[in-house]
Amino acid sequence: MNKFLIPTHLLQELNKGVLDDICIRSINSTDFVVEEDFRGHNSGQYIKLITDDVVKYICLSRDDSEISRNSFILQNLPSAYKFYLKDTSEKKEFEYYVRDTVHVHPAYTVFAYKVLLTAKIKILNLDKVKCSGRTDYDFRTPFLDFKQMRKMRLELQKRNGSNNSTLFEQLSEEVAVYGKTYGANGRETTAICLALVNLVDLPIKVYNVNETDPQHLASVDPANRYILNYLGVIIDDGIKDLKPEDKELIVKRNTNTYHYNLLKKYQDKKCYICGCDIEELIIASHIHRVADILRSDLTAEEKQEQIVDGNNGFWLCATHDKLFEDGLIYFENDELKIRQNLSESKKRFIKKSIFEIRDIYDLEGKNLTFTISPEHYNEKMHYYLEIHRHRTEKLNVNRKEVR
Repeated sequence: MNKFLIPTHLLQELNKGVLDDICIRSINSTDFVVEEDFRGHNSGQYIKLITDDVVKYICLSRDDSEISRNSFILQNLPSAYKFYLKDTSEKKEFEYYVRDTVHVHPAYTVFAYKVLLTAKIKILNLDKVKCSGRTDYDFRTPFLDFKQMRKMRLELQKRNGSNNSTLFEQLSEEVAVYGKTYGANGRETTAICLALVNLVDLPIKVYNVNETDPQHLASVDPANRYILNYLGVIIDDGIKDLKPEDKELIVKRNTNTYHYNLLKKYQDKKCYICGCDIEELIIASHIHRVADILRSDLTAEEKQEQIVDGNNGFWLCATHDKLFEDGLIYFENDELKIRQNLSESKKRFIKKSIFEIRDIYDLEGKNLTFTISPEHYNEKMHYYLEIHRHRTEKLNVNRKEVR
C-alpha cells in the first residue's frame, strides 16, 4: 500500500484532492493511506510518498496570495533536499509540487522553475502553472547553459538593485558564486549551485556574502552547508562585504566584491569594448588603478569604496585591458579615443581590434566610433575616467613612434 507521510503542520492544509493529484502525477495511482509525521514544524516544507519500490520526497511551495513574494519556490528547497540526501533508502527520488496554480506567477518564479529543472528536479504539475507572458524564457525547460541562467538572474537583479542576490561567473579554474549562505538568499544560492553542477565542468566555489548591516554574521546555514559539501562545492567562509562600513577596516582589493559589482553594473561578463565573451580571457579592469587609490590621501573607507566600485571599471579582454592600462586607448567624456602619437600601423591595429571584432558579435562595428552606453555612464565613472585620461597623458606625452 502506498503511504503519504505528512507532518502535523501540513495535515490540515493538504486535502484529499491535492493528495490524489500528487499521487497520480508521481506514481500514477490514487491508492494510498495517510500517516502523520511528528518530525516538527521547522523540519522542511515537504511530504514523503512511500511505495514498495521507492521513497519520494515531495517539496511543496506555498498555497496562498504570497505568490507575489515568489511563494518560496527556491527557499523551501534546501531543508527538504538535505533530508532527501540523508535518507539511506536504496531507491529514492526528489520531486516538486506547486500548490498555487491560480495566480499568474511573476518573473522570479519563471527563473525558479528553470533552476529546479536544471537541477534535474521533476516538477509534478508544471503543466498547470501560469506564468507572466515572457516569450524569451520557456519556464518549462531547463537553462541551456550557465550564461543563459546568469543573464536572467542579472535581469531580475536589475529590478531590485538593493537586494544582494546570488551572482556567478566563470574564472580560469573555477566557477565563482557570490551569494549569502544563510537566510532566504542563502537558500537561493544553494538551489543555484544544484543547477550549476549540471551546467559546468569546473569546480564551484561559493564566496559567502555578508549583509550590508555589519552587525550580521555571515554564518552558513547547516542545510546549505550539508548540500554544498555533498555536491563538492567549496565554501569560502570569509565575509565578503558588499558595502564596507567599518571605519577601521584594512584596505584590500576585495576582488570578489569588485567582480560582483561589475556583474551588477554591466549585466554580463564580456569585453566592453570589443564584445569578446570568452570568460577566461576577460579581466575586471580598474579605471582608477588600485595602486594609485592605495597611495592617495583618502580615508581607508573611501579607498575601499573606490576599489570595489563597479563604476570604476570595465570587463575587458586581455588585449584591451593592456591598451587601456597604458593609455593607448582612453575616454574623453564617454567617447573612446586612440592615442594620436602612435604610428599609423598601430592605430590601424587598434581600430581593427575593436571594430572588426565587434562585427563578429553584431555590435555595430562599422561606425568606427565607440561610446559608453548612457545607462552605464555617470558622474562617478566620468570622475574615474578623467583620472585615467590625465594619468595616461603623462605616460604618452614623450612617446616617439617609429613611423
